[in-house]
Amino acid sequence: MNFLLRVKRAKFVLDKARRWMWKERGTTTVNRKYRWLVEQKLLHFVDVFHQYVMERSSNNRLTRVPQSMERVM
Repeated sequence: MNFLLRVKRAKFVLDKARRWMWKERGTTTVNRKYRWLVEQKLLHFVDVFHQYVMERSSNNRLTRVPQSMERVM
């Protein structure tokens, strides 16, 4: 559970950083373009990883539901 919260927190922080990044769209220096590229790659990785972890977690729990229903009946 702690791991899932860390992944969600990383996604939240990167989403917030993306909003700030779009607000400072003035001059484009080479350093800012490089930073933007790194942020986009990191954001993409965290988004995909978050989606994968949440899907696996929910899929794992959904496969347990029929088993627990059989035990109850």
